[in-house]
Amino acid sequence: MNIIDEKVVCVVLPTILTFLITLPSIAMFYGGLAELEESI
Repeated sequence: MNIIDEKVVCVVLPTILTFLITLPSIAMFYGGLAELEESI
């Protein structure tokens, strides 16, 4: 059980961290696209 938990943490934790890091840049990217469409 311990080994499985460690594997899960090793997989889930980086995924969550990557998601939290990329989410703002994705939001900024789509925000920039929306502004571009409005200006055209």
